[in-house]
Amino acid sequence: MNDVELPIPVSRVLKASEPEARVQRIWRGVAWRRAERGRRNGHRMALLVASALTLVLAVVVLVRQRGEPVGTAAIPSSIDAGRDGREFDLGQGARMRVEAGARLDVLDQSTRSVSLALRRGLVRFDIQPGGSRQWRIDCGAVSIEVVGTRFSIERVGGRVRIEVERGRVLVRGEGVADHVQAIDGGGRLVVSGEPDAVPLESLSVDVDSGSQPSPPSSSPRSIAPWLVAARDRDWKRAWEALGASGAAKEAARSDDVAELLSLADVARLSGHPNEAVAPLERVIREHAVDPRAALAAFALGRLLLDSLGNPPRAAAALEQAIALRLPAALTEDAQARLVEAYARAGDAARAHTSAETYRSRYPDGRRLAQVNHWSPRE
Repeated sequence: MNDVELPIPVSRVLKASEPEARVQRIWRGVAWRRAERGRRNGHRMALLVASALTLVLAVVVLVRQRGEPVGTAAIPSSIDAGRDGREFDLGQGARMRVEAGARLDVLDQSTRSVSLALRRGLVRFDIQPGGSRQWRIDCGAVSIEVVGTRFSIERVGGRVRIEVERGRVLVRGEGVADHVQAIDGGGRLVVSGEPDAVPLESLSVDVDSGSQPSPPSSSPRSIAPWLVAARDRDWKRAWEALGASGAAKEAARSDDVAELLSLADVARLSGHPNEAVAPLERVIREHAVDPRAALAAFALGRLLLDSLGNPPRAAAALEQAIALRLPAALTEDAQARLVEAYARAGDAARAHTSAETYRSRYPDGRRLAQVNHWSPRE
């Protein structure tokens, strides 16, 4: 028992004259006290360990609550809707439908935020207002931020269309006027990226025709400040150089196809789509034999459909673009947009005819899902 520690000196407990029986009782008492102290210490240690484990568990739960998604574990990181479309419950009152042909990637999801990337096609969202998560959907050159709303996003190539049924979203990007726009319920915004944002005048060299368009004049006195800025692709500076009524005046004055196309580029790419109509119409009306007239008609059709909300006029312009022998690289797009224009104009018969024409010419076309959306197969 020489390993037992005594709380007080032995000399204060034992005397040399103590009988053996008393000495044994004292030693037994010491051993009992030592064992009792061990039991108490063990109990305290068990309590400390249990408390520590409880604290660790609470921290883990807190971290998981802050960092892990709630109700989203079943959502795959990449969604390819295929032919039928798919619906998902994202938790916290949020749902989305990925329409046929669409592709969506889930970049990040937590209790505080959800980050998605729409690669192509149409997705519809219904997000309950007042939720704790912030939503961000990236679509190429633009991103959409939302807290609670019902809206849809469609991406076809570089073109992104956002329609808001309820609530509000923020759209940010280089192709957005002033780089940020708010869209409220009932509103619609179309942002054109590549190839839609390519200036028309630069596309004209690709037109297959027997005659090449004449280059713009290089005479210093004929180059207006707005045109210099346009050739530098500085659309905002070009618009400012034109002034409030400058676009209309130039559209009425100029008879040069390249200048008229540049004027339309300045108007539409600086966020003034209405002012792009006149120069495009003049090219189509007065220069129909010029191969660039087909490009002007195609641009006018897209402008009327996407930015100005006039599907009947858009359909007429797209029909004209195809009739004017639009370059083959753009004809498929024009045919697909024609289906959309007739469908949105309420002309189901012409939408069906245009859709059948597309399907026969492009059975595996890249716009097939879009065409089927606006005019489903019978």
